[in-house]
Amino acid sequence: MNAAAQPKNQMTKVFWFGMGALLLGNRKGLLHVAPQTAIGAILIGIACMFPMYLWCANKVKGMPISHFFR
Repeated sequence: MNAAAQPKNQMTKVFWFGMGALLLGNRKGLLHVAPQTAIGAILIGIACMFPMYLWCANKVKGMPISHFFR
């Protein structure tokens, strides 16, 4: 493994760890609402985090800050 691939893999692992922690932290709330609401919330979360995943996977340059200013 070369030196350039190591930070990419590390950031991707950090991203997925954060996603898992976020999902587990919200599990109780997701179980107490209607399934349609829970699925909708998960889909919105995926759409919001997709730019951050692209950045962590080194697919795009620059940090995606568009969500911070909306």
